[in-house]
Amino acid sequence: KDIMTRSSCPGGKYIEGSNSVSWEPLKGTKTYTFVIQDMQHNIMFTTQVKGTEYTFDTKVAKLLTDSTYAWYVHHPTKKEVSTPVFFTVVDKAMEDKALNLINTAGIYKKADTVIRLLMEAHQMEEEGFLLAAQTKYKKALAISPKNSLAKMMYSLFCKNLNEVESAVKALK
Repeated sequence: KDIMTRSSCPGGKYIEGSNSVSWEPLKGTKTYTFVIQDMQHNIMFTTQVKGTEYTFDTKVAKLLTDSTYAWYVHHPTKKEVSTPVFFTVVDKAMEDKALNLINTAGIYKKADTVIRLLMEAHQMEEEGFLLAAQTKYKKALAISPKNSLAKMMYSLFCKNLNEVESAVKALK
């Protein structure tokens, strides 16, 4: 019953280096405590954050490649917390390798920016880079908010993550 909000970002594979995450606001809260724990519940990193977004660096947090962690936020003084997000840190080269599977294709080279982003997002989703996929889907929608293909693909992505509300919202 202490879980009062949810993250707005999926887990999966996070690249070594910077990763930007976000969460829904807790009513009346402007400052949050951002926490990363390992699977033995040891706190690996914590900081105070203003707002509902934070970019953390896996190297600054001293997170190990091929290890799984969870991040969450909580109110600085109350017991209200967000749902935990589980992620595994992977080498940036793995993401590059996944993208290279499509960016050398002729159809990719001929496509416009939005279609390229959608192709990249789908590839990232297939490879388990869910945060990267979400970022690319959102970027495609920001460039072309009325693009029905982008809306449908992002909606399906959200549905696959059991984010039904987000899936419905994406189609509007």
